[in-house]
Amino acid sequence: MAMNVFGPVGWIRFLLGTLCEVLCFHCL
Repeated sequence: MAMNVFGPVGWIRFLLGTLCEVLCFHCL
């Protein structure tokens, strides 16, 4: 897997993005 390519910043953005999507869909 190419997880190291993203680095910590990419991981944080990815986690925040998925978290926001889940919360938004949950609110809807």
